[in-house]
Parts: sequence; structure tokens; C-alpha cells
Amino acid sequence: MNYYKLGINPASKKWKGYMNPSPLFLDDKGNELNDVKLSAIQERFNGVLYFDILSQGKIPPVTSTGSRFLAFNGSIFCTDDFDVNGVQPIPIINRDSHLKYILMHVFNYIDCVDWEHSKVDHWPVGYIPETWESKRGRFLLNLLFIKVRYLKT
Repeated sequence: MNYYKLGINPASKKWKGYMNPSPLFLDDKGNELNDVKLSAIQERFNGVLYFDILSQGKIPPVTSTGSRFLAFNGSIFCTDDFDVNGVQPIPIINRDSHLKYILMHVFNYIDCVDWEHSKVDHWPVGYIPETWESKRGRFLLNLLFIKVRYLKT
């Protein structure tokens, strides 16, 4: 089964005031994994990951880590009942507050955006985006989808 990527913008009005987790993780051995490296792993990940909090706020039931992952608050998500082919729940914990989320590690996804023909508000010349920011630009102004990717199965 294939899944579509979903990006949450933590700077938007809707998410303002909520806790924002870092897209950088540490494993049990202290190795750093960012959301890009983790999404490139196309197999099951064993272990627990640890995250820092970029901005404090209300604890949301669902949040994003970077632009690649959704995470569900551990107090509302039951991994015992979760068995979806191609998606692995990974526990992520903040060591300071012991806040626990369940990260959805998706093995198979489809990037259905036609980036070549979509209009993007590019970063100012010389600006280096943070690791959690999109490398393409700030906003999508006119998003185009690739029609062939919507094949019925």
C-alpha cells in the first residue's frame, strides 16, 4: 500500500500556541537521525527515538516532526491495535518532560506534487533554511498534482 505525504506548518495560525517537536532525533546510542534520514529507511526501525522541543505550548494530540512525519500523542494512541502494512509506529520520547508520541514511519509513500510546474515562494537569496524548513521555499502558491500517480488499484 502507498501513502501520501502530508505537511503541517507549525508556524501557521492553526498550530500557533502548540508544542512543536524537533525533526532531529537521537537513538539509544546517541546517534542523530533527522526526518530526512529516517524517511529514507525503507525497512523496520528497531528501538526508541528521543526528541527535543523547538517551542513550548499546549500538547497537541497529533503533531508533525519536520515535513515528513505525523506523530500521535502516546496517551491516545494504542499500538496494540495498530497493524497497517507499510507503516511502523515508533515511540519518540522527550527526555526532559517524558512526553511520549508515536511516530508514523511510513515505508511506502507517493510524492504526488509536480514540483517542476508548481509555483513556490522561494527563500531570499543567501538564506539557508533550517533543517526543519522546506528547501524549496516558504509557501506553495500554486500546487500542481501529477495525474498519473492517482492510478486506481
